[in-house]
Amino acid sequence: MVFNELISKCKTKWLIVLLIGFFIQELSVSQGSSLSKTNFQFRDGVVLDTKRNEIYISNAEAFVEGLDLTSGEKKWTSKLSGRPLFIKNDILFVQVNKKRPSPELEIIGLNLNRQGAIESTILEKMPKGVMVRFMDSPEGSFHLIPRSIDSEIILEWIYRYPISGDYLSDEKPQVERGFLLFNGDSFDDIKSSDMPKNYNYNPIIPAKGSRVQNEKGQQFLSKDKTSILVSSFSSKPGIERNYNWRIYDRRTKKTKGMLKSNVSYAPFIVRKSIVIFEKPAYVLFEKEKTTNYPLQLVWYDFNRKKILNSVYILDDTYRGPTPP
Repeated sequence: MVFNELISKCKTKWLIVLLIGFFIQELSVSQGSSLSKTNFQFRDGVVLDTKRNEIYISNAEAFVEGLDLTSGEKKWTSKLSGRPLFIKNDILFVQVNKKRPSPELEIIGLNLNRQGAIESTILEKMPKGVMVRFMDSPEGSFHLIPRSIDSEIILEWIYRYPISGDYLSDEKPQVERGFLLFNGDSFDDIKSSDMPKNYNYNPIIPAKGSRVQNEKGQQFLSKDKTSILVSSFSSKPGIERNYNWRIYDRRTKKTKGMLKSNVSYAPFIVRKSIVIFEKPAYVLFEKEKTTNYPLQLVWYDFNRKKILNSVYILDDTYRGPTPP
């Protein structure tokens, strides 16, 4: 049974690096999912549109911005504080930052033909006990993951209950999730049992037959599935340079370029000679000095072997103490 037939039943994140990189960052919420060949979620809070050659982010202050995909240069900034989710019919849909927990999810549509002007608003009442949050905290967390199934857009929501002394009790639920089918101007609830078993299948590791041969190191797919990253530990590790990244064209297996990184993998995409990748937040200890580096996107030019641009983006990961 195809998914559209199932739908008809409906009634209506601080990755810390201390001189060396981790093998791989958390791959669940942060990885997102492919919505189409031209626009997709790059990571939580970052959406790409290769047809427009633009990238939409929630900046470090949580305001939505439109950037040039190739250069990272800012094209417009919205007054809306929120998190980009997906694009449909030239409208960028954004989760609104309500500042305080709310039992209601608010999604606003921004018109990309009008530099992010507000176009529409959708309000969705969440199930009893589920509170929509914009930032993680010990009091709970709420995440949205856009999915695309049979050309339908679905938001998977995941709510983590507040951390408390009985957090690990079997009698108290720790995590609740649900699914919302987008129908243009509202959402319909979908039962978990009606979702295909492989709805969240979005591999980052290439199939054996499409891997680069005779290369040592871990191999990863780019977010648009057109490039392969071969990552290996450097024989001459140094500050922020512990991994060698060699990126290939997935089809031809020709080398696109190389660079050094402090992590073995991060979401990336290649546009001509430019690689755009996420650089996780980390802390660097050097000569008795501590430096904090926020979460950012980086534009690196293979030809000129230099960083062209970097932009800080929203980091909603809670890193404070855990309550008793």
